[in-house]
Amino acid sequence: MSAWGISNFENDTALDWVNEIIQEQEVTSLEESITSFVNDFSVEYTSLMDCSKFLTIAETLAALIGSPDEDFPEELKDWVESKYIKIEQSTIDNAKRGVKLIMTDSEAKEMYLDSGYFNSWEKAQRGLIKRLSK
Repeated sequence: MSAWGISNFENDTALDWVNEIIQEQEVTSLEESITSFVNDFSVEYTSLMDCSKFLTIAETLAALIGSPDEDFPEELKDWVESKYIKIEQSTIDNAKRGVKLIMTDSEAKEMYLDSGYFNSWEKAQRGLIKRLSK
């Protein structure tokens, strides 16, 4: 996975997911993806790509509930604005739980610890949790 910044959209995995979701035109598996990630999360087996994809999905969820990040991609913003998707509170709670799991111990956390950008990355994830809490 190639990453060029601390934003949850500044990596190849995120942009691949954005392109995929825009082409599909619907989100039938958003809740399932979030629940599966949280239930299956393992420090040993959950990859950096898994974490990056999850954070992108969580960012999309934040946008769907009206709290997109300032760097939310325009093409995805257009897609989100054209949807009405009922989001259950349990899905939002699981998304926050997943972000916290990644922040606690994951390949994503390790990558940013080793990069020197950890504090900025951690701040971005705390911002995501806050936006999911609105």
